[in-house]
Amino acid sequence: MKRITINLIFWMLFSGIAWAQTTWYANPKSKDFALVNESIDIVHTSIATCDSASVVFKKTDGGQWEIFLYDSTGVNVFKVDSTGILSVAGLVVSDSASVDILTVESWATITGLLTATAGIVSDDSIRVGDNDFVGLGTGKGRMEFDDQATDEINIKDAYLGINNDTPVSELDLVGNQHNTADPGADHTARGDITTLTAGANLVFGETCYMGSDGKLEKTNAAAAATCPALVMAIATINEDATGLVLCRGFVRDDSWDWTVGGLIYLDDSTAGGLTQTAPSDVGDQVVVVGFATHADRMYFNPSYVLVEVTS
Repeated sequence: MKRITINLIFWMLFSGIAWAQTTWYANPKSKDFALVNESIDIVHTSIATCDSASVVFKKTDGGQWEIFLYDSTGVNVFKVDSTGILSVAGLVVSDSASVDILTVESWATITGLLTATAGIVSDDSIRVGDNDFVGLGTGKGRMEFDDQATDEINIKDAYLGINNDTPVSELDLVGNQHNTADPGADHTARGDITTLTAGANLVFGETCYMGSDGKLEKTNAAAAATCPALVMAIATINEDATGLVLCRGFVRDDSWDWTVGGLIYLDDSTAGGLTQTAPSDVGDQVVVVGFATHADRMYFNPSYVLVEVTS
């Protein structure tokens, strides 16, 4: 009943209904809220007798209405001014069991700017809809949420600073970046990843150099022309298609059987392949691309130095 009554008062207020020059209390025994017209001073005298939070309406000199919510001590904790700006300071809404809640029903519409002078604190989740955002506004710095098979959180139109008050790029980190040494599943990688175009059909784990056309070709340590390795394919990429490649980082392939701690080289017999046996035929290139951290994992950190076998 209280919710319906307050809603009705809002409707009457903004419908322009004139008020008599009197003070009117709804439910006067408990004094749940007070309604006053422009002739009443709302600062102290009109709320001093209220023993619970009070809603006060005041008409401005320009003939527009403002709304105030005071706590039982006379402190203003909520205000909607005549321009539609809503401000909240230390407002707590509790249910009948004294559990702190804040609920906006479908009949309640708030327009304008919401300002929380002491921040917004929630002991539960704060949810937004698909493709909605939290931020400064459309086209401004914001965090947008996209409901997908793997959900996405996109930071748009902003520089993201971590431990940095003045970021100068899309990601400006002051501190350490941590990548787990176990990517977590077969055929996964963690580290510096980018998208490039394949000049041949590639599968996960194959290493590549870049051809003169800017496309990725499979390495082969049998000749200097097909070295060094620059990246590793971490997805199946068809010729002339773009796909994800690892520049540096941890990678896992459950078909590998490395000796942990041993160096890993480009293979001289299988294009795009890897080995823990250094190539030894004359003309072969000895190129280190990383080391084994586990039987099925490695840290990929390719060297650009070529050491040719001469005898």
